Amino acid sequence: MPVLVLENAIKLDRDLKRFKNKNKGMRILGVDSTSAPGNKTLQLAQICDKVVAFERDPKRIKTLSMRVRKANQKVEGGELEKEIICLEKDFLELPISSQVQMDETKERLIFVVCDPSCSGSGMNLHLHEDSASKIKCTKDIVTPKDQ
Repeated sequence: MPVLVLENAIKLDRDLKRFKNKNKGMRILGVDSTSAPGNKTLQLAQICDKVVAFERDPKRIKTLSMRVRKANQKVEGGELEKEIICLEKDFLELPISSQVQMDETKERLIFVVCDPSCSGSGMNLHLHEDSASKIKCTKDIVTPKDQ
C-alpha cells in the first residue's frame, strides 16, 4: 500500500474515532455516487454505519444488489451491522438531500465517493492482435502497444 494512502487511512481512522467519541449515538453516513459493481460501496460500508449507493444503469444495479446481498450472507447471522441501500437513480439528477433519507439528529453525512467507472481508454484492450477484436467502444483508440 502506498505510504500516502496508508498515512491518510491512519489519520481517517483517528478522526472517525474522535468524531464518534464527540457524537455518541450519531451514525456515519456515506454515499457512493456511481456504485456498481460495488467494490467501493462495500469498502465504504467498512467505515460507515449506513451507505446509500447510486447506480443509474439497470444492468449494473442488479450486479451491485447481488454483491451487497452476497456480502450480507458472508457475515455471521446473515446481516451486516451496516445498512446499505441501493438506488437505481442518477446521483446528479436531484439534490442529495432529496435522495438520501437521513435523520439529521442521528446521522451525519461524512463521505461522498465520486469515482465514475473508467472508460478504459488508456488501457490496452486487445483480445487478439488484430484491431477487429478490440472492444467495440475503443476500437479506434490507439494504445501505446499500437504505436
